[in-house]
Amino acid sequence: EENFAINDTKTATISTSSSLANCLALLMIWILGDVIERRKLLIVSMFSWIVFCFLSIFLGSNNFVVFVAFRSLAGAAAALFGVAIPVLTADI
Repeated sequence: EENFAINDTKTATISTSSSLANCLALLMIWILGDVIERRKLLIVSMFSWIVFCFLSIFLGSNNFVVFVAFRSLAGAAAALFGVAIPVLTADI
């Protein structure tokens, strides 16, 4: 908080928006999990998580709203990890 000059409210906004995006993404994964192959879905989510994390670092450094948006998208992409990795390791 001290390094970025943000207060507790902004810190909570980052966590809350990421959690909400994660929950909404889990709903979409529940629907898409039967339609799209799991491995493809996992690869897309990993790639998009990496891209959104880097975008939040580089593009969000000057604008808090952009930072929160990209962190929320990264949280949505990370929602699949907790669901798909145990399933994929069971298939091996």
